[in-house]
Amino acid sequence: MSKTERTQLRRVWSPHRVFGVLAMSALVATGLFGSGRLNVEATAAPPTTAGSTAPHILLIVEENRSYSNIVGSKNAPYLNSLAHTYRSATNWYAVQHTSQDDYVELISGSNHGIPNGKPYAALTVVDNLHAKGIPWKAYYEGLGSACMKGTDPTGQYDVFHNPFHYFTRYGTTTGKWCSSANLATEGVVRYPGASALVSALDGSGAPDLVTLIPNDCHDMHGDLVNGNPCYGVAGTRLVTAGDTWLSVNLPPILKSSWFAANGTVIITWDEGTPSDKSGCCGGVAAGGHIPTIVISSTNAGGGTFISTGDHYGTLRAIEEAYGVPLLLNSANTINGDLVGAFG
Repeated sequence: MSKTERTQLRRVWSPHRVFGVLAMSALVATGLFGSGRLNVEATAAPPTTAGSTAPHILLIVEENRSYSNIVGSKNAPYLNSLAHTYRSATNWYAVQHTSQDDYVELISGSNHGIPNGKPYAALTVVDNLHAKGIPWKAYYEGLGSACMKGTDPTGQYDVFHNPFHYFTRYGTTTGKWCSSANLATEGVVRYPGASALVSALDGSGAPDLVTLIPNDCHDMHGDLVNGNPCYGVAGTRLVTAGDTWLSVNLPPILKSSWFAANGTVIITWDEGTPSDKSGCCGGVAAGGHIPTIVISSTNAGGGTFISTGDHYGTLRAIEEAYGVPLLLNSANTINGDLVGAFG
């Protein structure tokens, strides 16, 4: 597919000036959920328009925290500043309490019966992006060798947080997701740090869809591997560690030209705390009420997004943004649609 053909398949997303994050003093003065906040309902995504520019979407997935653990918590000042400045989804849920399932659902619209039948030949959103010539990258903090399938010796990289390894296209051979022949435009790679990532995003051939997964010390998960830097860390200390990591790694991205040009960042959680059994959308399993914050170059100004949905609704929004097919459960409107929070 030529560059011109790719461009003609993309959507109009008007770039706007990137707004800075409000200072925490403003949060104290105004209150996180003041009466002046805007409530936003979901709206249908605009149709793909010929000659338009593809959006830039960054999906960041955190771990094992419920909505009440983050929104309004003094342990997560940076995340609360983002929730206040941009969009906070107040009724968003994980599908069930298993990391592997939730991550796989976020990219493919089903858990495909994990672990039975893996690796799966099912399509994922990145397969559909590839078919349209839209570049993508998945960055994992702590990922060792290319297409690493196990957990690294320190326990910081967690293979269960890498849904790509459950699919047949996860591999180093030609045409697969970790092939050196593909990595210029797509694939699963190690997170190089904020500065190097911004250089890649602002450079030529930048991916349009990016997934960024922090390691277990930085995603609020923690680990029980002795010798791990976050061994023995638990509870609110993990929330603070994750919030601090985001406060260092996300601002350079929000200042990048990549984000300014039709950029949207989605920060969500794989599941709530184990005791949170709440759910939505007609599902039998209930993974908890999770925070989900949408930071867009077009939605600054603050407000809550009050529509209900789950991981399938997050996937649906990404699919609609790029004009690719809706996969499995993401096509069911009962699971919601996060696209209305994009701005």
